[in-house]
Amino acid sequence: MSLQLNDMRKTQDPEIDLGKLDHLLTRIVTELNLPPGDIEVNLVDPETVQDLNKRYRGVDRPTNVIAFPHFEWREAGGKMESTGVKGLDTPPLLLGEVIVSVGTVFKDSGKSGESWWSELARICIHGILHVYGYDHQDDSGFSIMESMENRARTVFMRLGERMESRDGKRDND
Repeated sequence: MSLQLNDMRKTQDPEIDLGKLDHLLTRIVTELNLPPGDIEVNLVDPETVQDLNKRYRGVDRPTNVIAFPHFEWREAGGKMESTGVKGLDTPPLLLGEVIVSVGTVFKDSGKSGESWWSELARICIHGILHVYGYDHQDDSGFSIMESMENRARTVFMRLGERMESRDGKRDND
């Protein structure tokens, strides 16, 4: 599994260490034992997410994350439906895209009491799980996705908090 992280914001404020984020997310996805494949994670401004939210979901407001899976999954995190194109059923292939509104995540981190770094990682993982077919549209899906996010949080607490404070301070201090 490989992630392609792109910072597409007009202004890189707050600053994000893409290498550190890539390492953390890759470790979490590996420990969640998700199928191989590539995922693109784009960090964007709230206006970009609002435009995509309006265009694809009919909701004219920003949100923290939108996922665009490129495949239908027979079972979340399981086997994907055949593409019908020879050679595209074996990784590596682009499984989907995750669009993260950094400004919205930054604002929400203050409300939730989570550190900025923790909230960014959580939202990225949330979007990645959507690419793998997980959703929270019903109680069963919500429970499964919540369980996956809790497993991700455990990995984050073991690895991410250490990474967050490597330089001796937290990102939102």
